[in-house]
Amino acid sequence: MEDQEIVTKETRELTVNQRTKKYLNQIRNWAMFFAVLGFVGIGIMVVAGLFVSTIFSTMSSGESMPDGFQYIGLIYVVLAMVYLPPLIYLLKFSTKMQKAVYEIDNFSFEDAFKNLKSHFKFMGIFTIVMLVLYPLIMIFAFFAADMMK
Repeated sequence: MEDQEIVTKETRELTVNQRTKKYLNQIRNWAMFFAVLGFVGIGIMVVAGLFVSTIFSTMSSGESMPDGFQYIGLIYVVLAMVYLPPLIYLLKFSTKMQKAVYEIDNFSFEDAFKNLKSHFKFMGIFTIVMLVLYPLIMIFAFFAADMMK
């Protein structure tokens, strides 16, 4: 009895009707919007990081700023590069989903969801890492500020 139930569950397939296609197309549009917005944000972060790094490096040649402040801008550039892979996954999801919906392409449909999974997996791991790093950074900053007194 149990074997028969497993066989029937394995042979069933999901169907995508017109309403579902409409929803998937709307999701695709929003994914594209957020991907493009993210790429613009990355561009701004890189430009701002290079600008801040340049400004701090010229200011640190005087005696008004302690050493190391010119590297703050490089942190922005590194963070921008970290945000790049999930945006690429989101963009790929959007383009593959567009092809899947308009051309009824099952391979693109599967590939689109593979990219969406990769996007969320990356963001989940990144979130966990940042939740661990933030308290450590705060503790380090507290002790560093205490040592500067």
